[in-house]
Amino acid sequence: MPAYDEYIIAYKDRRATLDATTRKIAIERNPVFSSSIVINGSVVGDWKRTFKQNTVIVTLNPFRSLRKAEMLAVTEAARRYGAFLAMSVVVDWNKG
Repeated sequence: MPAYDEYIIAYKDRRATLDATTRKIAIERNPVFSSSIVINGSVVGDWKRTFKQNTVIVTLNPFRSLRKAEMLAVTEAARRYGAFLAMSVVVDWNKG
């Protein structure tokens, strides 16, 4: 989801979208102003994009370890985003 999206910003109490295990990390990263990675209705990370020539670099920052199927789904979403922009896409999983 894009930054400043109503999925996060519209609610004072964000417990429905941020589970207990990721809430502290998410609050430190300020999810209101970050682009969110959402899986099954829960925010599980954030992402950003960087443009270089005809390429978009999508940097993914999960708040928790993702299962293989989740990583594949998020990677595929990033690839679709690159296709939407008609640009090559590099998916960068930020492990830090």
